[in-house]
Amino acid sequence: MKKILSLRLASAVLAISLFSFSGLCLAETNPTGSSTHEATTGTSASKFGVSLGMGAIAATGNRGHLWEVATPMYDLTVQYSLAPQVSLHAEASQGGYFYYGGNSNGRVDGRLRSLEVGTRIYGDLSSILPRLDFMSPFVTVGAALFSKTETTGEAASATDNQLGMNLGAGLKFSILPRNVAFEILGRWNSVNFADTGSSNFASNGLRDLSGQIFSWNGNLLITL
Repeated sequence: MKKILSLRLASAVLAISLFSFSGLCLAETNPTGSSTHEATTGTSASKFGVSLGMGAIAATGNRGHLWEVATPMYDLTVQYSLAPQVSLHAEASQGGYFYYGGNSNGRVDGRLRSLEVGTRIYGDLSSILPRLDFMSPFVTVGAALFSKTETTGEAASATDNQLGMNLGAGLKFSILPRNVAFEILGRWNSVNFADTGSSNFASNGLRDLSGQIFSWNGNLLITL
């Protein structure tokens, strides 16, 4: 049930953000060449930002049938604004899961970590929905190092490190202009772990561990 709710929330954030992101193309500009949204909020003055938040990971397909969410996903992000609507970010996150089966007779506890470097592009709704100028949709893309660690009882941990990428979309809500905001983000994590084609889960009725991995999180952002 938790996995289904997580997937639905991430999908909803992605759909709403991509729809409203069309405002970027329709945004008005003021005489100095800055967007109306920038002029009213002054976001261009803030270069660095740090955000901390929580969320969850979820999977689809056979991997989704196996994994159960064990702990929340914790997320730490550092952002640097290149322009009023473009920023670079470095992000670290970790979420937990567990399952029964495979080559183990007991419970297997897992941790999924990622280190990502990427970019975000923000939209401007002020020209088409003036009353929602406190909200900015955005899309994000980044390259990431994923690390999956699994532990069975007192046995030694097994870690699988793989390179991949993230694609996502979200909404940014301004709380205190130029200083504090809240962001909701849903992402598709593209990564191919070594156990993806494993046949060790036949006892679970799974011929392999194919499936997609998604994540969502809500972060409090403070800009400097």
